[in-house]
Amino acid sequence: MHVSATSDLLTPEELEAWRRITDEQYQELLRLGLPVVHTADGDRHSKGDVYVWYFAVPPGAPKWITPEQIEDTLRVWQPYYRQLLTALDALEIMVNVRNLLDLMYPWKKPSDSP
Repeated sequence: MHVSATSDLLTPEELEAWRRITDEQYQELLRLGLPVVHTADGDRHSKGDVYVWYFAVPPGAPKWITPEQIEDTLRVWQPYYRQLLTALDALEIMVNVRNLLDLMYPWKKPSDSP
């Protein structure tokens, strides 16, 4: 299997704790194709591969969305969801929160100034 440039390898338990996911969500990650590195000590996951998995900004996302915001959103919201959240879910959460804040706290755009 593909081994990332980083030498940091995580056990499944370390990955679950780091990403705040359940064993069921971890199994879903495997079904979706998260790369596995087979070692003498058991299966491991490259931290670099996990970063790529969680930092991907979906195509067509607004310019203000960064990989770090995707990762932070997934880390914060995942414990509250039974299903595994994806980058698309994070994008939807961020856009919805922004729309709600725009409604609650309207701001003048520079072009709206007299």
